[in-house]
Amino acid sequence: MLLRHTPNEITERSALMINPAKTCQPIGAMYAALGIHGCLPHSHGSQGCCAYHRSTLTRHYKEPVMAGTSSFTEGASVFGGQANLVQAIINIFSVYEPEVIAVHTTCLSETEIKRLCRELGVASIMFPDTSNVLNTPQTGKYSMYPAGGVTVADLMDTGNSMGTVALGPLASGPAARALDTKCKVPCEILDLPSGLQA
Repeated sequence: MLLRHTPNEITERSALMINPAKTCQPIGAMYAALGIHGCLPHSHGSQGCCAYHRSTLTRHYKEPVMAGTSSFTEGASVFGGQANLVQAIINIFSVYEPEVIAVHTTCLSETEIKRLCRELGVASIMFPDTSNVLNTPQTGKYSMYPAGGVTVADLMDTGNSMGTVALGPLASGPAARALDTKCKVPCEILDLPSGLQA
């Protein structure tokens, strides 16, 4: 039945993608960590995020994917989850005996940055800033552009900043260096840990 709708000619397709994985960045971090021998990816965030990423990779590759999680609760997200991370690292090394753990964060563990700046009394412009974009209240009305996110005016104002703190040398470092070069805004590029070794 279906063959009669299939053309006899072979057609070249230049933009064909097979099973593209369309999801958030932590799944890429988990995938990258799997490429290190003896490495156990660790998702520093909620248990649901880790389970979703593991199941997505498992379904895609038809292979079991293992990963640890800090199993955040509401309290852990408010207080940073350090106790959860330390306990998880102890458990992982004692039970699974990996050579290295690759820790990556999820959205839930990244909420602590703006609040910390407010508590310290430091005026800050953070980007990307997905607060009030991907966690908007359920109003029953669709908004193409939610109220949250850093504004274009704020982005332009970063050239007047006293300094820039880049969270990681790869994703944030080049932008911080460009701001330093073009606008003379001194930058500090933090070297985030990519793994913890026993």
